Amino acid sequence: MTSLAKYSALYEEHMAQIQALSEKQEQEVADLLAENDQRLESLAPFSDAQSVNQEVTKQLEAVEEQISDALSEINSQLIG
Repeated sequence: MTSLAKYSALYEEHMAQIQALSEKQEQEVADLLAENDQRLESLAPFSDAQSVNQEVTKQLEAVEEQISDALSEINSQLIG
């Protein structure tokens, strides 16, 4: 196998890994958003807007942190 063919095969392998990680990331984000939607639905019984706002803010911050952690993990896997 020539050097070019080796590098081409290695490139294809890395691109497949990147694609798999991207798909994993998309699924993790979709799962987190679905979880967030379920949490928001559970807030429907609240009648006090301030309580709802505080709870939504808290939950959104938690989701943001989870998304950030997932992206950091994927980036470290791509770089490492």
